[in-house]
Order: sequence, then C-alpha cells, then structure tokens
Amino acid sequence: MIDKMSIDHGPGFRAKLTNVTIKGAGDFQVRRVKLNMDEKMFNVSVKLPKMIVNGQYTLDMKVLVLRISGQGDFDLILDNTIANMRLKYYLKPGPDGKEYVQFQPIQVKLRFDKGKFNLHNLFNGDPTLGQIGNSAINEDPHVLLDEVKPAFEESLAKQFTAMANSAVSGATELDILPL
Repeated sequence: MIDKMSIDHGPGFRAKLTNVTIKGAGDFQVRRVKLNMDEKMFNVSVKLPKMIVNGQYTLDMKVLVLRISGQGDFDLILDNTIANMRLKYYLKPGPDGKEYVQFQPIQVKLRFDKGKFNLHNLFNGDPTLGQIGNSAINEDPHVLLDEVKPAFEESLAKQFTAMANSAVSGATELDILPL
C-alpha cells in the first residue's frame, strides 16, 4: 500500500495519489535468475502478467493542448510488466547455532509494457470530458507511469522482500543452495 505520493512538475503536471493498492504482484513468471555466491546476491527478472492498481487521485496536467483535471478514484491495469530485482542476502545466527538466510531490502526496477488508466470523476464528473481525458492519458500512458514508477518500485520491493523472507524462513544457505 502506498499511503500518499505527490508529484509536482510545475503548472504542467501536478498529481497526488493516496491509498494506493497494487494487486497481482504475487502472480509472476520467472524469466531469469543469476547467482553470485561471492556477493551472496541473486539477480532475478520476472514478468508480472497483470497488476491492478487502485486508489484515489487529484490531478492537474496538460496533455498536448488539453488540460486534464479532477479528483476521485482511479484504476490502472498494467499488462506484462518486467521487474528486474537484486536480492542480497546475509546469514543470520539462530538460537540453535545455525545460520539462516535473510534477505536485505530488495531493489526493484520496473519496465512497463502496457498500461490503461481509468480516472473517475475527471472534469467534475462530466462523462464526455472524462472519456476524452482518459483517452488522452491512455494515448501515451508512459507519461504518467514514469512519474509513479519510483513509488511503485518501492511498494513492490517491500512486497517482494516480505515474500522472499517468508519463503526462506528457517532455511540455511545449504537448504536453498545445495552444492
């Protein structure tokens, strides 16, 4: 969950997103895994076939000659997003004298393929202008996606770190990397 995110690039682009949830990050396909034993690090690339992002927005931006503004709920569907991750681990001593694998916060870099925004209540709820505004945004959704990418990467990093640490809970290095 991203509680609050503000973006201000002057009069051409101002946005605030709140109560943002990202669903579908747990349904991924591993594309590539590379291990560096000396540095205790994995480089992993995964494909996220579909993520659904919901929350509230306040927006004032200019797309070409159209000024788009509004506030309300938003939905975003992301298809075929690639997440490249760096997972560094360390060995944490346990009470039994064994050393257990623990991941440091994972670094995530996203590459968006397709995205479709639906901003509800654009132009104070005018359905015709709202449709025009959403169409203008979706002509090149990467303009907006590039702005929210850092917050999404941070949120997914927390989710993936929790998943990774849960997966190796109680595992030694030999358990996960039998040599």
